[in-house]
Amino acid sequence: MSFKEYMAEVRSIWLPLGWVDIVRRKMLASTQEQRPFSEWAIDVQSKNTLLRGTASHLADVNVLYHLEARMNTELAADYDAENIVEEDLRKWIEKVRILDENRVRYLVRQKEAIEAALRAECARSNADKKANTNFRSNGKGGNTQSKDTSNSTSKSTAFTRLPPLTENERQLLRENDGHTSSNCQKGFPDGASYKTLTASTIVAKKTKKSKDVVVAVDVEEDSDTVTVVIPSAVLGDGTDSGEDSDW
Repeated sequence: MSFKEYMAEVRSIWLPLGWVDIVRRKMLASTQEQRPFSEWAIDVQSKNTLLRGTASHLADVNVLYHLEARMNTELAADYDAENIVEEDLRKWIEKVRILDENRVRYLVRQKEAIEAALRAECARSNADKKANTNFRSNGKGGNTQSKDTSNSTSKSTAFTRLPPLTENERQLLRENDGHTSSNCQKGFPDGASYKTLTASTIVAKKTKKSKDVVVAVDVEEDSDTVTVVIPSAVLGDGTDSGEDSDW
């Protein structure tokens, strides 16, 4: 039995029925897609080798035509532009392999350039966001400082409560028809600047002519009567507690 007869016998015993058709269909249906051209070409040639000795085995020129028709579309464009003319299958595959590797390297460089541009854009975007955040933070800090200043000013100018009237002050009010909290129309003085009412104060202010006079004295020529009016600005704010609520 010759080797050729031996291999035919092995195939008939160990391989499934119709295996030739199965291998041929897989070979002819294969395409390069995104695989390296050399890897795909080796796969096609391996399947064609399995068909050696059968009617489905392809000659080298037919393998070349199959590889040429089913190669990657981008590679096919470069292949047409390169105008490769080669009848030897092995040499033809080597030339197309070099062309395909150049194409892949170009795609890699293009991808890297795009990724670099995206990283740069992302970095600029992050820098802009950080700048905007700092600006808003500074604005809030300024507002906070203004609020603190305003609060501090408000606290420093807060109205001070008057102390309770002394018995001497009450007596002076009664003697000079002074204002009390029940008939005061001009508001109440600030306790921080209020001075205790005394007889000397009334005497010192009785000749002052102003809308804010503390004491106004009217002396009638034909009478010994003296009229004293003490405005509310001197007498208090009407906020005294307890028995001083009439002030």
